[in-house]
Amino acid sequence: MDSKRLSHLLSDAIAYRGDLLQAEDACVRVVAGAPDDLPGLIVDRFGQLVVCTDYDPAGPGESGMAALEAEFPDRCILLRWRGKEGDPALQMRWGGSTTPGQIVAVEDGLRFEIGTDPRHDFGLFLDGRTARSRVRALASSALVLNLFSYACGFGIAARAGGARDVVNVDPERNYLSWGRRNAALNGTDFRVVPDTAQAFLRRWRRRAERGTAEHFDVVVADPPAFGVGRGDDRVLRKFWPELLESIASLAPAHAVLLCNDKAYRGYEDFETSVQTALGDSYDVTAIHHGREILGREPTRRDPWYDPPRVLHARRS
Repeated sequence: MDSKRLSHLLSDAIAYRGDLLQAEDACVRVVAGAPDDLPGLIVDRFGQLVVCTDYDPAGPGESGMAALEAEFPDRCILLRWRGKEGDPALQMRWGGSTTPGQIVAVEDGLRFEIGTDPRHDFGLFLDGRTARSRVRALASSALVLNLFSYACGFGIAARAGGARDVVNVDPERNYLSWGRRNAALNGTDFRVVPDTAQAFLRRWRRRAERGTAEHFDVVVADPPAFGVGRGDDRVLRKFWPELLESIASLAPAHAVLLCNDKAYRGYEDFETSVQTALGDSYDVTAIHHGREILGREPTRRDPWYDPPRVLHARRS
């Protein structure tokens, strides 16, 4: 793809999301791959930081930097692209303005510390926005369990929605500390538990057998395709049945579930799998992404990237 066409398509995508991009510090997905006529290309703006990831080995790759710098003047840009086909590693190059010392960006009025070390991503996955919005709407007076919490984005959304407390579970203490900083940015706080979701849930079930377990009103689970642990715990698709069994035992009023693992029981059949696991006591419905994630032509599927499947299980 030549730079002129890339610039044209970037301009179209920016114009489509113009109202969302008005605030200088807003977090917005600017390009959503094939739905924006740019297969494999994902562009996220985190306030002053723009992250472009080109998953298609035949995409513009490093040559796209000039177009990005022209469309996002005065912003720091990280361009990541895939090398030769079959090589999963992403190459990286920084461009644009100098990386700010600290970036605080805003999503739906909530403030988040944005990281600039690509090894740990950036603190917020923008394709979880509608799920965070749903959790915020469900959280009033609730005790919320946030599994696989990363930097606690769902915990922040829950507290903003009036949750009386949130228990955030993640094995990485650095991520939980990041989450506490996010809480401070929003004038709130919550509990953090440095543990895997697997171990936490197994411990909760033992406590439930003794009658000493807390009751959670809302459960959020956003597992990565690969988890932390050994054996069957390492590959989350093998853990999903146990995860759903544990959620059924927790019996929350609501569960919000995100699936990034297309191989788990067939990506399109995720809703059926969850409904079967949770049983007739739950109504399971899909949460649809916002237009910035679906792009200008939402029926077009990208061969390199799919946003997570998001479900809301409501206790009947």
